[in-house]
Amino acid sequence: MRLKLRHDIGLPVEAYLFVSPPRGIGLSPHFDYEHAFVTQMYGIKRWWLYPSIQVGAGTERFIDVADPVAVVDLLPGELLYIPSGTPHHAQALDDTSIHMDICVYTITWRDVLGRLAEKIFNHPVVTADIPMVDSSCSRNLSTKLASILSSVCDSQRGLADEASLDQILRELIG
Repeated sequence: MRLKLRHDIGLPVEAYLFVSPPRGIGLSPHFDYEHAFVTQMYGIKRWWLYPSIQVGAGTERFIDVADPVAVVDLLPGELLYIPSGTPHHAQALDDTSIHMDICVYTITWRDVLGRLAEKIFNHPVVTADIPMVDSSCSRNLSTKLASILSSVCDSQRGLADEASLDQILRELIG
């Protein structure tokens, strides 16, 4: 199923199964970077959902929360969508709870730029040593850096063409 979804939607997909004992509490309030489709399979699980937040690299996943915007009791066979960046937590009610998360990982500009940066960082002029300097040489370094950036940009103009970007997207999707 995961591989079929990955093929159909063109994005990385993972599936996770969670089993909680009666009245068991999962993680404390947190958000996930991926979009989660939660399918309740057995028992009932209560979900607390909080206002979505803007997340970036390094944002702490476990957070203090105020009042929930929704409290949902998920019954067997029901589905709950939790968008990326939506703080949440859950607790099984009076019976064992089993649910499956289908997680869809979107591709961000950061992912694409990171792949481009990897290619640039391997350019020979970028991997060369910087000569020993002291603080009085910053002007010379600034001039040299401008020259290096120009050289890298000139030699890497093809990095942002359609074929290169298609290759990067194929790598990111897997």
